[in-house]
Amino acid sequence: MRFLSKLKTHSISDQERLNRLVLTRNLDQNRLRITAFLPTEGEFGIELYANNPECDENQFYPIWQILVNSDRPSNVSIPNLESGFLGCQPLFSKSGLKPTNYIDPFIQTSIAELKMEFEYEENIRAYHKIFHCEQNSKTNYFNFGFHQWSPSGNKVLSLGS
Repeated sequence: MRFLSKLKTHSISDQERLNRLVLTRNLDQNRLRITAFLPTEGEFGIELYANNPECDENQFYPIWQILVNSDRPSNVSIPNLESGFLGCQPLFSKSGLKPTNYIDPFIQTSIAELKMEFEYEENIRAYHKIFHCEQNSKTNYFNFGFHQWSPSGNKVLSLGS
C-alpha cells in the first residue's frame, strides 16, 4: 500500500505550503507514521489517502480524517522535500535491508554526526547520497559519509557521517 497525507485549514490558502508541512512515512511493512508541523495556532484537518498499486494504478482514495486543534505553532522547520521523498522507496523491500537504530526516516539531531545501521540477509552492494535539502542543491556530499560492514558476521551495514 502507498499512503499520502494532506494538511488542511481555512486560515492558509496555499495548499502546496500545507502539503510540505505533513510527512507520511512507512516505518516498516505494518506501521505508518504521520507527522504534521502546524504553522499557526488554530484548527487543522489531516486527510489520509491510500493506494494499492496493484489495482488502483495512480488513484489515491480518502480513508481517514482527523481534526487537530492547536494552541501554538510548531517550532520545527522542515526542508522543502517532494511528496514521498522520505522513507522506504519502491525497491527497499526487495533489498533485504532492515533499519535497526532509526526506524523513522525523519531524524532530528543536535550534533553534526549520524550513524544509521541496517541489518541484511544477503551480501549486497550499497551506495548513499548526502545532500543539503534547504539549499535545494543537487550537490552530493558523498565524501562526508562512509559505509562500514560489520566484521563480526552480524551482517550490519553502518552509514556514518
